Amino acid sequence: MIDAAAGLAVFAGATEGRVPAGLVNAGLIEHPASGAPVFAHVAYGDSHRVARLAKRPECSITVHDGRRWLTVEGRAELVHGPWDERSAADAPELRLGEDRYAELLRTIYRAAGGGEHPDWPGFDATMRTERRVVVMAGLDRLYGIHWD
Repeated sequence: MIDAAAGLAVFAGATEGRVPAGLVNAGLIEHPASGAPVFAHVAYGDSHRVARLAKRPECSITVHDGRRWLTVEGRAELVHGPWDERSAADAPELRLGEDRYAELLRTIYRAAGGGEHPDWPGFDATMRTERRVVVMAGLDRLYGIHWD
């Protein structure tokens, strides 16, 4: 079942003839504007991943549960924090204020298997200081093995 797909995942985004991949903690959430299911994780704002996805948003995420695995292919959507000037360039429906952005980051943390954080105010401050960016991948194509 796709709801069970959460936690450590391989994230890949194509660029210049390569497909860089990395491990991320990702989980299934509802898109904050449309309500559609998306896989989401949080990246450093100044990371190569965010820069690549801004230019070429195609990506895939592969999650596993024992011998079962699921790959999702889709387009990544970046949601910058309200402190970032790029947030004004994002789709208007994704311009989130400080409180809504903090809640989105918390939702992703929980969905990715983190449960309840022992220090949410500290978590919020770290996300702000590190200028974290939400990466949401649409579920355009799904395939896997032994998935219910």
